[in-house]
Amino acid sequence: MTAMTAFGEPAPGFARLSGRAQGRGQAAPTYAVTLVDRRTGAALRLNGGPVTLYSRDPEAARAELLRSRNPALWDVRVEPIHSAGRSP
Repeated sequence: MTAMTAFGEPAPGFARLSGRAQGRGQAAPTYAVTLVDRRTGAALRLNGGPVTLYSRDPEAARAELLRSRNPALWDVRVEPIHSAGRSP
């Protein structure tokens, strides 16, 4: 998972990914990982936008979003993002 500062530099504490699948020489798929309230089924929103992480490692993003949250109240929705020219 990569997070950027407002100046376009990697945020401290986040590992930079190579963008390549393990040993296959192709780009790893990207996922949208969204925090969801189990009671309503709606995505958590901050300033009107859903809380979503974009990651090539959805399990790490899931762990980050659920850290310090009650799993009985919160869930994570993981959706693959398909870029133009790539088949699903």
